[in-house]
Amino acid sequence: MALFSSNERTRNPKAATSGPDFDQQGSDLCTECGICCAGAIFGHAVMRDSDDVEGLKAAGMAVYENSEGRPEYRLPCPKLDGACCTIYQIRPTVCRKFQCQLLVSVKNGRVPLDLALTKVEEAKALVECVKSLLRIHGDSDEEAPVIQRYLDLLEQNKEHSDRLEYQDRFGLLIEAANTWHAFRTRWFWDDDCEVVEED
Repeated sequence: MALFSSNERTRNPKAATSGPDFDQQGSDLCTECGICCAGAIFGHAVMRDSDDVEGLKAAGMAVYENSEGRPEYRLPCPKLDGACCTIYQIRPTVCRKFQCQLLVSVKNGRVPLDLALTKVEEAKALVECVKSLLRIHGDSDEEAPVIQRYLDLLEQNKEHSDRLEYQDRFGLLIEAANTWHAFRTRWFWDDDCEVVEED
């Protein structure tokens, strides 16, 4: 755990979801990355009461109501262009406040920007590897989160998972997905971390 002296709270640096506006290095990293918006870490994003849901719908966001009655949208975000947001001025609060582990590490000086940018390129290559293997197996739904696509494909074929040909068929995909998951956990987001927001 790391102590963030700005508010004297102990926080997991992997779970920073709010804080000061991005500094220049943070901005430089985010505009080269876009991994958080691309459906490679998360499958959806929940909106806040303060968000202009109707305005976001009008801008082309496919907003729906989740099981808790909250508005959310599925990732990858349709408003992501490369690594940049095309609705930046009206983006939802979750997009404004989220900071991945890599960004936090750059902003607090634990990871230099050049190394972080290298990790972004590695991440993109790992995600593309998973996507290319999914396409080989007939899944080309680029509008769905990549890990959900992977899990759905394995679920559809689970009755054959005890056969040798299953490993021959899906072995490379399973290895690629596991490699991405480990890399994502190390550099971008740990599913076990506690999300804490500042007051």
